[in-house]
Amino acid sequence: MPFTAVETLIGTHIKLAPGSNRVEVTLDNRLDSTALPGQDVSDEAKNTPFTVEALSYEISDRGPLRAEATAYVGTYNLRAQIESAGGLEDFASSQPAWASVDIASLKGWNATIGDYNSSFRELSGTGQNRIRGASWRTQKPSGTILAIAAGVPLTGSKAESDRVAVPEFGGFAAGARLVSKDQNQDIGIAATISEDGENGIAVIGGQKQFTFENDDKGFQSAYVAADIGAFTGETSGADIRARGSVNYAVNRQVGLTATGSYDGAKFNSGAGRANFSGVFDNRVGAVTNVSGSALWRSDQPWGAFKRTSIGVRASLNHRGGESERTNTGLSASLTT
Repeated sequence: MPFTAVETLIGTHIKLAPGSNRVEVTLDNRLDSTALPGQDVSDEAKNTPFTVEALSYEISDRGPLRAEATAYVGTYNLRAQIESAGGLEDFASSQPAWASVDIASLKGWNATIGDYNSSFRELSGTGQNRIRGASWRTQKPSGTILAIAAGVPLTGSKAESDRVAVPEFGGFAAGARLVSKDQNQDIGIAATISEDGENGIAVIGGQKQFTFENDDKGFQSAYVAADIGAFTGETSGADIRARGSVNYAVNRQVGLTATGSYDGAKFNSGAGRANFSGVFDNRVGAVTNVSGSALWRSDQPWGAFKRTSIGVRASLNHRGGESERTNTGLSASLTT
């Protein structure tokens, strides 16, 4: 299908960056809004009794066992999901592998109670993603999304038998994030604390994706992200990490790419891991990565070769700490 047809169907802009093999897909505003009912419909829906719409389940001897139900009541649409650890032969009764209830309000907000993966990066920077708790998100009239999540984070799993393991949760994690309408940038704050209360981290951070309208020449895209963290426990203090990248088209055939990142020693030593228990790996220091590449691509077929490209890449990696070292690299590629 032509790019324009795909863009119209899925509400995106699609662009092939000149001088690279990179396909850039960005959202536009054609499909970014939700059709909410009028006030009369909402008022009438308030009196709607609890009604189950659908119920589905899966049964297996080795598992997992799954069940899902959808329902509505008043101005709320509900979806409940539960999944077991193990099947009929090795059923783990201590706790489910997943259990959640999703709530969608006709007033435009959504919430989840139970298991939740932070799909709006509410816990970004802390090393956590899945929690067992609650989340809430809404979209403001400007299009900005506000997302909040809090609960007990996943720390690992415990074997209940030779074939079945159940998730383990411990400590506490919470975060809030503002996400732009086009989801090209966000900023937020998140924090976690260990189960014994002795170790914690609080992070303020954000990211931004830049897109440009230059089709054949100039900057094509850029990305920056940064976190500032405060740590408590055995090794307390502040630290930072940042990363960025940029793509530039010299012309339709030549493209340049540069990337860089810096991870501070505290971020890199294990304090942000889900199972961190206050034991820092002090052998690991800050890590810096820098790389640059150039790609040339033919604009016409070379005989039997439909598309030929030549690339060159240089990189530098520096790792601090007790085993401090610096590595450099240079590589070339040919694609036909």
